[in-house]
Amino acid sequence: METILKSFSLNDIQFSLELWPEEVFVPTTVSDIMAKNIGTLPEKAVVIDMGCGSGILSVLAAKMGASKIYAVDVMPKAVELTKRNAERNGVADRVEASCGPLFEPLKEIKADLILIDVSGIAAKLARHTPWYPAAIATASEDGSEPTVSALKQGRDHLRPGGRLIFPFGSLANEKKIMEVAREIFNNNLRSLSEKLLPINQQLKAAFDQCQDLIEKGFVSLVERRGKLYWLLHVYEASI
Repeated sequence: METILKSFSLNDIQFSLELWPEEVFVPTTVSDIMAKNIGTLPEKAVVIDMGCGSGILSVLAAKMGASKIYAVDVMPKAVELTKRNAERNGVADRVEASCGPLFEPLKEIKADLILIDVSGIAAKLARHTPWYPAAIATASEDGSEPTVSALKQGRDHLRPGGRLIFPFGSLANEKKIMEVAREIFNNNLRSLSEKLLPINQQLKAAFDQCQDLIEKGFVSLVERRGKLYWLLHVYEASI
């Protein structure tokens, strides 16, 4: 198994993570943008990191002062790696990592902040990219699950005044995700970031194999000055 040690600087905090590219989804631009939009944490904040992957947001939240972080991932390897990275960064006493589907391992736990970074790419497209080797779980056919389910379940795990931050984009059925978010949170939604990300050669090759997803309206691209991009949104929901 390939192992990489990478340094990060997010929110003026420096730390390093061990990464397993062949086994666990590695941090991306999405992780970076979500990190930059965490904002100020309340005193003794409880955080849920849903889809923890390598543990980048769990470690960051701990270093930002959160008193407890519940990290969850459906993949056992991701949970193992999050634990290792929490230990590496001296925050293992505040990061509790569990394996299971979405919020199932958390029972009645409620948090001040929920970070949702679950697979948001249509399954067929994901499998044609280098980011999703066979060991890494994908979303549904149109990419809206498990984000939709996470939003439906997440509201019940927020404390009064709590916030939920979630990304989605045009590599999935963004219209469906936004409709569900509005229904659940009664329009208590705020756009934190919107960014056009270029379609690199690897993603272009994947799209060449997945034209049916565009025809079905599951994914879409944006053209600017002859170049193709996909659109990333990061939203905050509150109660």
